[in-house]
Amino acid sequence: GRIVVSADYNLTKSDSGETLASGKRSSVALVDFPVQEFAKLRAVRDGENRAARELAEFIRADVASALGRR
Repeated sequence: GRIVVSADYNLTKSDSGETLASGKRSSVALVDFPVQEFAKLRAVRDGENRAARELAEFIRADVASALGRR
């Protein structure tokens, strides 16, 4: 199966409200669904965690790039 995690982000300057970077990113984690119900729940949770970590890395790179251009 597939687990898709999506996020919208907006980086703004606090003093002026100027938008420095914004975007939408998503990440996909592939999951095998075992027969046992508990194992299936753990597989889904682990897939969500993997996809969320990857998504955080994407956004972190976007923010670093936007701040590096300034």
